[in-house]
Amino acid sequence: MTRLDLQNLTLQYLDDINGGYHTPAIVNGWLNLGQGEVQKLLILAHENFYLKQLQTTMVLNQGDYAMPSDFFILNMLEVVTGGTAPNEVKYNLMPITQNQQYLLASLTNGQPEAYFIRRNNLVVTPVPNAQGQLLRLHYHYKAADMTLDTDVPDVPEQYHELIAIHAAKRGFVRDDRMPQNLLELEAQYTRMMKDAAEDRRIDQPRMITQTNSDFTGQW
Repeated sequence: MTRLDLQNLTLQYLDDINGGYHTPAIVNGWLNLGQGEVQKLLILAHENFYLKQLQTTMVLNQGDYAMPSDFFILNMLEVVTGGTAPNEVKYNLMPITQNQQYLLASLTNGQPEAYFIRRNNLVVTPVPNAQGQLLRLHYHYKAADMTLDTDVPDVPEQYHELIAIHAAKRGFVRDDRMPQNLLELEAQYTRMMKDAAEDRRIDQPRMITQTNSDFTGQW
């Protein structure tokens, strides 16, 4: 669906097809908020739909590195010390708090072991004492807002309707009411999203956990 399709669907849910009370400008804002809510659900499903990577060359004695403008959630931060793909020599940095940096053996410079986030920067510690190593960030990006009626949301097509449902919910909050059927439809999509994430993994059978040590039979 395009933004215009979602706008019309939202207005149908709100029983305001002509947008006389819920104007298109207001609904479009709700649709972008709805896209954000659906994105959060997809990220929680751990399907890596929004995962991307970015890398930069670390600078000698520089610990702070700016995060990309579309940064949303950090997935993994690693240092590449040499080699070429797929035979790179690399290791993961451990996430810590700012205060925990003082627990590391080296407080000045050395081979980075950990990182923490400070505002819009990633801070690696210890500060690099070598030139030319790569700092590679794996992260979930924030879906861009829809700005044109022809824009398509950055969400799998089967979940487009859920964006309109979230937008309509905000309209009903504005009216100080909330229809039960809309909540049930939202719950249905949420369950479908969870089931779809589980069904995509078929490389390992379901496991049975034995909780009774006296059990001696066989399945």
